[in-house]
This record gives sequence, C-alpha cells and structure tokens, in this order.
Amino acid sequence: AAPTLRALTAGGRCVLTLDAGPGRQSYQSAVPLEGLGVAEALERYMARSEQLDTRFALAADEHRAAGLLLQRLPDHGGHASPREDADLWERSGHLARTLTAPELLGLPADEILRRLFHQETLRVFESLPVRFACRCSRERVAGLIRMLGPEEARAVLAEQGRLSVTCDFCAETYVFDPGQAEAALADRQAPTPNRA
Repeated sequence: AAPTLRALTAGGRCVLTLDAGPGRQSYQSAVPLEGLGVAEALERYMARSEQLDTRFALAADEHRAAGLLLQRLPDHGGHASPREDADLWERSGHLARTLTAPELLGLPADEILRRLFHQETLRVFESLPVRFACRCSRERVAGLIRMLGPEEARAVLAEQGRLSVTCDFCAETYVFDPGQAEAALADRQAPTPNRA
C-alpha cells in the first residue's frame, strides 16, 4: 500500500547532473541508490559523492512540494576545524528531523527556521523565486550536430532520413531534415559545444 523507494527501485542508481552554466562543463555523479526514501537517498548521495554532511526534510501533496536542506559546510580551506559549539551539527540535524510534513507544507520558511532553531543565531538571505528554465535551443542542437561530425550525422540521416534530438530536461524535440542538418554542419560561425 505504501511501498518504499528501496522496494520500487531495487538495484537502481542515484544520478545527479549539475549544469554549471554557459561555457562551463556539466558535472554528473552516480552512486548506488540507498535509503528508504528520497531524502535518505539524497543524504547518502551527498555523503558519497560530495563528501558533505547533509540532511533533507521533504514533503509533498497533490498540490505542492517543499523541502529543507541542512548542510555542514567545511571551514575556510576546505577542512573542518574544531568549533566552539562542537555538537552544533548533531543538534541541528536532530532538530531538523522533528519537522513534520504538514509544517513543511504549511508554514512559511522563516517560521520554520524560527521554530526549529530559535536558540541559534541565524542569518536569512534574500530568497529567489523558483522557476523552470531550460537553455536548450535549436541553435544548441545544431552545435551538437557539428560536434557529432559530418560522417556520423550523415550516417544517421541515411538510416533515419532525419536527425531528431529530445532534450532530457524539458522534453522538447528538435528535428533536422537533411537540408537543415547540412546547414548546421556548414555553419562554422556558430559555437560548437565541448565534448564532455
């Protein structure tokens, strides 16, 4: 009736891809999918792949999703150093685990922070709205065709009669007929993505 993530994805892998932005190489990491739920799987991913202690609280209903990420960042120079408050991380993690799904879904972020960490000194930064954005475009796909090279592109054209690329992020499909593919291959002015 309520299957766990482990039961649904037995033998699966946790893969995260981070897009560093224009002109920068993307980063991808894959680790075993471990944990009973999504929050635990992400915590284990962060421990294995990023070597950062991280706690997640996640909740969703049919209308919305919400989450809290608590992360222990290394001190200056990338190394943890003794702190005045040696048990701050453990205490913060225990407090975060007390957060309920109704609280996470129903309370404003500043109220959640005040309730959980009222004994700590907090700095709250300006929030940014969450929005869906994909940078795929026909021009970027044309760059991928140039990166593929004339031999491989023409082999696909001969076999399928067209080149078709679907963005894994937004599911937009770009189709190039033979004339459009040749134009993309011939465009030496446009940038070509770096091979990963």
